[in-house]
Amino acid sequence: MAKKMLVDLQRCVGCWTCAMACKVGNGLEDDDYRIIVRTNGSGAGIDRPQGTYPNLRMGWQPIYQKSCTFCQAVQRCLDLHYHLFEIPAREGTRANVTYAVRE
Repeated sequence: MAKKMLVDLQRCVGCWTCAMACKVGNGLEDDDYRIIVRTNGSGAGIDRPQGTYPNLRMGWQPIYQKSCTFCQAVQRCLDLHYHLFEIPAREGTRANVTYAVRE
């Protein structure tokens, strides 16, 4: 059975700890990332919220690159209140990574 990764987007706070842990744990070079973290906001730059005060929205999404080896992949059970999706391969993402957002 192929390994799968489940990413709970409700828990991601955009800290890049997953990317740094991967980088250190695998001894990667400074410019080599197997995980990047995308900011879902206004699109005007990193960590820029969407909307106007006081109705601001922003979220983050770890993106597992094709070079990810699933070295510490963890699977979690979901209840029926999660929306599951995958990012299209055209974005250069690793296959078998499923994202979850509580509905």
